[in-house]
Amino acid sequence: MRYSHSVYTHTSPSFSISYPKHYKVTKPTLNEVLLVKNPMSSAPQLGVYVENKPQGIQLQNIGQKYLHSLIEKYSTNVKLVSSTQTVLSDGTPANETLFDWVANEHWPLKTMILSTYRGDKLIFVTTTSFAHPEALREYLYSLRYD
Repeated sequence: MRYSHSVYTHTSPSFSISYPKHYKVTKPTLNEVLLVKNPMSSAPQLGVYVENKPQGIQLQNIGQKYLHSLIEKYSTNVKLVSSTQTVLSDGTPANETLFDWVANEHWPLKTMILSTYRGDKLIFVTTTSFAHPEALREYLYSLRYD
């Protein structure tokens, strides 16, 4: 990790994830279990979500069949840029999805999402920024199941 980091631990399902230590933990705005933001700006930010696993959606299709509609609720001009099957460090299957979208009619943003299933839960970690969400990519991949 480039920066000193802090670790967030979730209990059910049991997992942990790192985030830059200098980021500020803020009150969730949606249904995040953790939301941290750069102290100098609202972006980049990193959010962690735990939801019920959507029925009938394979992990490799999570971006286009589920996450796209979540982003559309809060933005316009949502474009799926890429969706790639990947794995966590422990070999757990995951999917990395990148979206371009527009907030408040004129703020172009990019969101990178790492999604995985654990039992009956969907766990996904997002990083949103104006230009380079991949700058925090290593934190998405710090997701570890206990």
